[in-house]
Amino acid sequence: MKALFICLVLLFSVSASAQVVNVYPQIFNMGNSIQVQIFNNTEDNINCSGQIYMNTQSGHMESTYYWDIIRKGGYSMRPFYLINFNDRVLFSSHSIMCLKAP
Repeated sequence: MKALFICLVLLFSVSASAQVVNVYPQIFNMGNSIQVQIFNNTEDNINCSGQIYMNTQSGHMESTYYWDIIRKGGYSMRPFYLINFNDRVLFSSHSIMCLKAP
């Protein structure tokens, strides 16, 4: 129990020292998939991660996890597909957050 508490304290202290970077992830609907694009126009390398949510035409909601390290001046472009390939994406959203890399 004590080891778990120490691990949690270290985890929160590391995440508290990270600086949030203002980059704006874009999500494009491609029918039965989506594409996430993040352009890093800052002077630092960044770590981006978060959930992506896709609401489908059949009424289901699917979620997936995005994580990437983006070098300064670079970009990340990743496709994410629905489990049911015959379904269509109606609406998508995300909770992706980017932090300055140590």
